[in-house]
Amino acid sequence: MTVSTTELDNIKVGVYSDSKSTKKKAEIRLIEFLLPVQNYIKDMIGELRSIKDEKQQKEYKTNNLIGVTMSALLGDSRTTNDIVQYNNIMCVDVDEEDNKELFAKNSIEEIKKAIFDLNFVYCVCLSCRGKGFYFIVPIPDSKDIAIYYTSMYHKLKNYGINIDKHCKDVTRIRFGSYDENILLKRDCEIEVFEEISVEQINEKKAELEKAKRVILKKQHRSHDEQIKYLKQTIDYLIKKGFDTGKHWAEWATIGKYLKTIGEDGRLLFHKLSAVSSAYKGIDDVEKNWQRFDVCNSVDEAMGKFYTMVKNKYGTDWRKEMKEMG
Repeated sequence: MTVSTTELDNIKVGVYSDSKSTKKKAEIRLIEFLLPVQNYIKDMIGELRSIKDEKQQKEYKTNNLIGVTMSALLGDSRTTNDIVQYNNIMCVDVDEEDNKELFAKNSIEEIKKAIFDLNFVYCVCLSCRGKGFYFIVPIPDSKDIAIYYTSMYHKLKNYGINIDKHCKDVTRIRFGSYDENILLKRDCEIEVFEEISVEQINEKKAELEKAKRVILKKQHRSHDEQIKYLKQTIDYLIKKGFDTGKHWAEWATIGKYLKTIGEDGRLLFHKLSAVSSAYKGIDDVEKNWQRFDVCNSVDEAMGKFYTMVKNKYGTDWRKEMKEMG
């Protein structure tokens, strides 16, 4: 699949007055950001690059340079909830800090040229601080930018080039820059980068497995905490002298709620039944337990059970239970 450079030239990007701004200042074509804007901020970029202290450089950049969001055109706010259109391009950073050996052996212009010669690269430009460069690549869909960015990371790593891992956000600001040797393909067709590497697939699988483990851990912890609180509540009812023997219907209702919890609920039901004035032994309790229907869900059962406790002992029953220990 290919795309024309003319189509890329005309992509609409939103302009922001600085990196802190979430309010779009204007909309311009991508080519207008890559070429005319350079002259607009040439002097500012010169001043930025003359600053020796790195921290001061970054502060100057953050507070003074205009920027655009390349991968998507956004609405009134710079958030993923306000995307007007996906631009189907990604912007990739190659920094000297991540490629010390490469930059020591080759000039930055040589490295830029090697990247530009790749058939899927539209533009290569020095970064605003001049310590590296960025390049722009068309992709099938910006919604899947993380997939293609990770694949690009592994592809270039095989050639000894490290790219910044933190450029996958479609709302990310790209600062304006100046590069008298900007490389830009014109009036031609270029390849769309649509590779999905094995490494990316494996990383995605690992992420999914990790997410599953986290969910299972939360569910397990949630269940344990729920049972612990339920045990405290049953102990509270016993301390309050709650006698199910005087109200068979209440006893059966509690049994129905507790049965939803499973084996833990059965043990707690036996515990509460054992202090009843109508207690007839384990076999009798078990026989009734087997007859109880259950609620549709644990959440429904517990909600109704705790409402029953509140109706009997008032809205402050939880505080009282805590004080009773």
